[in-house]
Amino acid sequence: MRNSILIALAAAAVGAIFGVGTASAADLPSGSYTKAPAYSEPSYNWSGFYTGVHGGYGWGQSPTSVTPDPTDATFIVDPAVGTFAPIPDTSRISGGFGGAQIGYNFQQSAYLVGIEADASYAGWRSSRSGTGPFFIGGIYNTAVSTKFNWFGTVRGRLGLLATPGVLLYATGGLAYGDVTTSVTGSNLIAGSCNGSLVYCFSGATGGVSVGWAAGAGIEYAFAPAWSIKGEYLHIDLGSRSIALADRFAGGGFETVQNSFRADTAQVGINYHFH
Repeated sequence: MRNSILIALAAAAVGAIFGVGTASAADLPSGSYTKAPAYSEPSYNWSGFYTGVHGGYGWGQSPTSVTPDPTDATFIVDPAVGTFAPIPDTSRISGGFGGAQIGYNFQQSAYLVGIEADASYAGWRSSRSGTGPFFIGGIYNTAVSTKFNWFGTVRGRLGLLATPGVLLYATGGLAYGDVTTSVTGSNLIAGSCNGSLVYCFSGATGGVSVGWAAGAGIEYAFAPAWSIKGEYLHIDLGSRSIALADRFAGGGFETVQNSFRADTAQVGINYHFH
């Protein structure tokens, strides 16, 4: 009898254990698990006004030519030698710059159109000189000094959003800047520049020159109202000319022509007014 009771209790315990296990397994939903949400870059609104600052480095050329007046051309041009008026090599000018910009964007889907105006201080300087043959007790010398003081642009922008926060764009429009070129020509005689038998003139072309600018850039929105950009621009400010009296022949003139073009690379930061 005792053995029968023990066997019955053991059987009941085993049944209870397997019954609970079966119920617990049945309670688990088949194939059920939690899936992590896929990452998506937050959208960014590029439309609206913005302003910011920028800085960079530029390099360019400012070639100068001197054309003698027909009145005294026979004095400074020799068919066997060429011109006695020496011209320095094409001026190479470079330096840093910095300034500010303001603009407006309009975004439609993944495309953007906008307009931007900027102004920069440059302060680039370049000086060079060229020497010619011996003539009337001296050596022909032409000295050229160029100053690129400041510049600005007003440009359109056409962009494509590579991602909601990365803008690729092309840009182009008006450019203007203050370019001053000083030219002095002399037939050095004991350092003097006077008298009727001296190749001697001096003057400058200066003021605001107007031309065009074109380039491309990339801009990245790193915060809800902030973006950083990198940009390349080619600037061409055309040419200027001035007639300078030459006392060598008495009544003659030298025509000096100077042009300016440069390439710039800059980085900037913008604040967007959403």
